Amino acid sequence: MNLDAILKTQSQKEIKADVWETRLEGGVTAVYIQGKADEALDSEHGADIVFTLSDVEGMTALERCTEFWCEPVFTNEYAGIPDETQMLVVKHTDGSFTFVLPVVSEQYRCVLYGDEHGLHAKLFTWCDGIDECNCLAFTYLHTTDPAKASEACFMGALQQLGRPVLPRTERVYPEVFEYLGWCSWDALQIRVSEEGLLTKCREFEQKNIPVRWAIIDDMWATIPKFNSETYDSRKEMFKLMHRSPIADFEAEPRRFPHGLRHTITEMKKHLTWVGMWHPTTGYWFGIDPDSKLFERFESHLMLTHKGRYIVKPTYEDYTVFLNAFHGFLKECGADFVKVDNQSMIRRFYKQKGTVGQMASAIHAAIDDSADKYFDSQLINCMGCASENIWNRPKSPISRCSD
Repeated sequence: MNLDAILKTQSQKEIKADVWETRLEGGVTAVYIQGKADEALDSEHGADIVFTLSDVEGMTALERCTEFWCEPVFTNEYAGIPDETQMLVVKHTDGSFTFVLPVVSEQYRCVLYGDEHGLHAKLFTWCDGIDECNCLAFTYLHTTDPAKASEACFMGALQQLGRPVLPRTERVYPEVFEYLGWCSWDALQIRVSEEGLLTKCREFEQKNIPVRWAIIDDMWATIPKFNSETYDSRKEMFKLMHRSPIADFEAEPRRFPHGLRHTITEMKKHLTWVGMWHPTTGYWFGIDPDSKLFERFESHLMLTHKGRYIVKPTYEDYTVFLNAFHGFLKECGADFVKVDNQSMIRRFYKQKGTVGQMASAIHAAIDDSADKYFDSQLINCMGCASENIWNRPKSPISRCSD
């Protein structure tokens, strides 16, 4: 693999950088970059490694197609590899493969893209003021078995990074998810209520559907700013949902008149397990600034450029908030949580720290809280960005499609 690397500064200067390969166990190769500029690097594209591969027959890229989701892209041209490619499989004319895996390190996130010159490994921090890039950029393996190459490249990178992140084979798969479950969203959407949930539970029994667990999903919480709103279409419903801030951990009193604990207790007369949904940001529009919840956690919150209050991107701040939130849900009888809206670091936390540091802090807090209150029974959701994937210490489940 021929490699050339440059650094890119905020003033668009390009500076030659050092790039080298290190052979790891199992034939995996790690590609490193090192360089320093006399001014801050571009926080969106601070370094670039260009490389080509010989005798290419076709390529499959795993692209981050939206903020939250990934999809495959198939091409036989370098220019067909889209920006935000998080994994690449190249098939060669002799039937062999090269598996390429961009890495998220403590400071830098790497993604791939292609153009007429070849393939590019783009590195960035989303944080101004950094003038140096010294990190593992990606790993790759030439192989006849691309499926095994995936595991080998991940394991090699994790060992080089020294991060406390377990491979899939060492994560514990919770028993609850071995059974058929049900989520309230499609049936009830933002009209979720105790009456609606119990009606569905009784329906499962009447129709002999072997549902063992359920998730109380979106819009169960107390959202005073939502109560007087109406909507005429699905599009309007989503707009309403996404501007809803949470004011209390307790369920919305008009739709859950006896409280969340009562609802979960009644559901468990029909089910074995009940889980609770909430976004990483507390709720879609964060924490209601006119609420007692805001007063309670104000020192742990920050105001985004879009006017929402969310938890600061540190382990300490997220731990304080999640321990209180998850502790309440556990007291109400919840057995697990689904934590949504995870790939929001670029949208809300850009310039508040480097991408790797913030993602590591947030996911450590989420996993530790889920372990403390729910024995790591956690579904990660809307979190297919590589900064999420590389930084979950032990949680075993991720929703992988919209």
